[in-house]
Amino acid sequence: LMLLDAAYPPLQGGGTEMQVRTLSRALRARGHRVTVLAPLTPGGVQQRAGRLDGVPVCRLPYPRLHLVGGVWLMIRLFLFLISRRDRYDAWHVHSPRRLGAVAALLGSWLAKPQVVVKVAS
Repeated sequence: LMLLDAAYPPLQGGGTEMQVRTLSRALRARGHRVTVLAPLTPGGVQQRAGRLDGVPVCRLPYPRLHLVGGVWLMIRLFLFLISRRDRYDAWHVHSPRRLGAVAALLGSWLAKPQVVVKVAS
């Protein structure tokens, strides 16, 4: 599971987003099941579920309200990870921000040793 704290695919640029895309394609080409999880952001693709390069992409909607929106997104991520905890062998977080904090704490709580949080940018 690739976790990204930004629009995916990016509207323009997006080095971290391109790393997610490159890794996802390469892992899929080697026979791994890969999913990208990102927030549903304004201006980005407005589908909650889709595919890019054959890789499933899930986007979590959340309200764009100061303080409330970020908390809502973290709760949505928490529920997503709990409900699918046995589906993915590894969680690769591409940002140490909100999603990284939730994944690292939840991974520790679930004794999931395959949580990788990469510091980017």
